[in-house]
Amino acid sequence: MAEHDAVVEGYGVARNVATREACEELKKYIHVETKRAKDAEDSARFGKVREPENRYDLLLEMEGPVKDVVNSVMASMAVELRSVFQNPGARLIELAAITSYPGAESQPVHADSVHGVLRFLQADASAMLGGMLGASGGLWEDEEQEACDAVLQASATDTAPMWTMLVALQDIDESMGPTHVWPGTANVDHHSRCYSHYVSPMGLVPHDQREKLSVELADEMFEIQHKKMTLSAGDLVYYDSRTMHCGGANKSDKSRSVLVLTFVGAGMMPEGSTYDLLPHLINKYRLSSFPLLEDGSSRPKLDVDVAQEEAADKQRRQEDEEKRRAKPIPPLNEWMACVQCTKCSKWRPCDPTSADMLTRDMWKCADSGFSCFNPQLYSVAEIDAYFLED
Repeated sequence: MAEHDAVVEGYGVARNVATREACEELKKYIHVETKRAKDAEDSARFGKVREPENRYDLLLEMEGPVKDVVNSVMASMAVELRSVFQNPGARLIELAAITSYPGAESQPVHADSVHGVLRFLQADASAMLGGMLGASGGLWEDEEQEACDAVLQASATDTAPMWTMLVALQDIDESMGPTHVWPGTANVDHHSRCYSHYVSPMGLVPHDQREKLSVELADEMFEIQHKKMTLSAGDLVYYDSRTMHCGGANKSDKSRSVLVLTFVGAGMMPEGSTYDLLPHLINKYRLSSFPLLEDGSSRPKLDVDVAQEEAADKQRRQEDEEKRRAKPIPPLNEWMACVQCTKCSKWRPCDPTSADMLTRDMWKCADSGFSCFNPQLYSVAEIDAYFLED
């Protein structure tokens, strides 16, 4: 079980999610497969990783010791994964092993994906979407503008949740460069601070000219002390893809390997992740697929329509967002007149001079900043009695 509320902190630690013996077998498998892929110069087996010198990101098949550890992890983390994704349709988008060898440098502090609101604020709509929507440099047509607004709004409020699990395949002490995590940084404020490090008065600094955001500077910039994920074999750290983190420098004489599992829920795919998964495994596994059987197939499917679950989850998040942003319903004694929504049939307060016009115009809650998802608060009888008093 996790040690604290991961949704609030942006990360969590879980102990003994796999046996030490299973982790040892998987580490041997990773060593053999890494050497085989390197000797064959098989670049397709390796993903992108920050500070790649003495550090390898091996894409894994779902077989043998990989499957054994994955099944154990998924069984141990069932409650936590349900908590962060809310439905069984979340897809596996990364299955890999990162190994840092002695001499591997510390990675720059980073998040695996850009916060959706920051992406929205940075977006230059016509530059980003003009070509995609067929704009030709003049004024966009109404439907093109609406499409642009929809995409940008989705990036801000409908970005899919994405969480990564790093399973320690051996004991990890401070000398081996454990993962460093900055709690509570999966938000716009800390993403803006990180982004500002790479911006000059002339704009975004080119990659080859950037100064690495170091652990020390990140502590100061975020005003948060980082946590070192020293773990025993079979423990894991899991984190929101927006949480700031980095792999530390391996100053020991031993290699450090972690199994990487990343799942993404419903919504717009986050920007920035490496999506380290062999092509033939794309869209093959979901939370509901586990545990896998001996032949690698999934257990019999539950009576769950994944698409329907994802749609319902998206609807719930949209409703929650609309409720949060909606104008509150004032006390009944402040109502001067009221009008009935033609969509939800709830009564809402309005200006007395516009009540008749709003009724004729097929008024809806959203037209005045209210939300159909919020309750009416007062019964029809209470509203009638209040106005009859006058």
